[in-house]
Amino acid sequence: MPANKILLSDFDLWHVVLMNGFVPPDDMDFEKYSKADDRIEALPELEKRKIIEQSWQHILDVKKDGQWIQGCIWQINYDDVIKVYHHHDNHRLKVFTPKRKIFD
Repeated sequence: MPANKILLSDFDLWHVVLMNGFVPPDDMDFEKYSKADDRIEALPELEKRKIIEQSWQHILDVKKDGQWIQGCIWQINYDDVIKVYHHHDNHRLKVFTPKRKIFD
């Protein structure tokens, strides 16, 4: 899969976005984060929503060490498939390497 077709994001911070939360721009300590969060919460609703949604861009910063990174793609084409792994209940993997078109 070409790298430019994969959207990488911080797996842990993605959950903050799902809960409509503010994503800090860096690894703020708790005290700094609490103060920033208090200032945001005191804003009018539309301004607060704008700041929170803009903060979500920080989940795309995947250059930190020890970070869980997830990759999302829009579409997988047949030519992108190199191997298919089937997981069985007996914990064995069966590997299938496609030599012909297997998907319609």
